[in-house]
Amino acid sequence: MAEEAQVKILKRIEFGNTILREKASKLNQSQIRSDEIRQLVKNMRYTLSALKLGVGLAAPQVGQGIALSVIAIQATKHRPKVEPFDLVIINPVITETSGVKNSFGRDVLAEG
Repeated sequence: MAEEAQVKILKRIEFGNTILREKASKLNQSQIRSDEIRQLVKNMRYTLSALKLGVGLAAPQVGQGIALSVIAIQATKHRPKVEPFDLVIINPVITETSGVKNSFGRDVLAEG
């Protein structure tokens, strides 16, 4: 059995980087089950928590052009009664949209 890699803080990609505008690649079943993707998810969760980046982080925001995001909602002083929620989203599909389209042309960091 391979030794498990230590978790690490990933470098966030800054506004203007083309990876943030490119279509993310979908993952196949073998990629989803791979040690590399499992480690990426661990590192993304750790980065989100350690840097207090908000409630979610997408793989392109850390330089990976793949369709994967992590969501982690925790109680805070502003929302002390929230039930913790932890989710990994892989290959999402938008089925419906509503509201006003953001025309600022920038990535949005969801804070909460």
